[in-house]
Amino acid sequence: VVDAAVNGGALKNYAMLIAEDQTMLAKTYPEILEAFSSPDSALAWGKTLRDHLELQLDLLDQALGIHARVCAESVRPLHDFLVGRFQSMQRQARFALDHTSEELAQEALGMNQV
Repeated sequence: VVDAAVNGGALKNYAMLIAEDQTMLAKTYPEILEAFSSPDSALAWGKTLRDHLELQLDLLDQALGIHARVCAESVRPLHDFLVGRFQSMQRQARFALDHTSEELAQEALGMNQV
């Protein structure tokens, strides 16, 4: 999982790649779909990416829980920062995992207007 807070972050692009429909990906990055041998292989790759993103989120959540129990008091501020960043990223990722590419595009447009 990458926390890239530039141009909407990495999850903005993950959202198009993991969507069960490839509408926004086809409109925004047609060359990515063309790189696959078939639309089915693109969907299969997207499903694999979804599964791995969910696994990474679960692993990071567990790792931060362990870190909370064992970290020294001197690094508690760092831990609190990491937890805050993770929670924000996790909300974005869960939103991306739970919505269609069209819904995500509408959300991104709304976020850009703020």
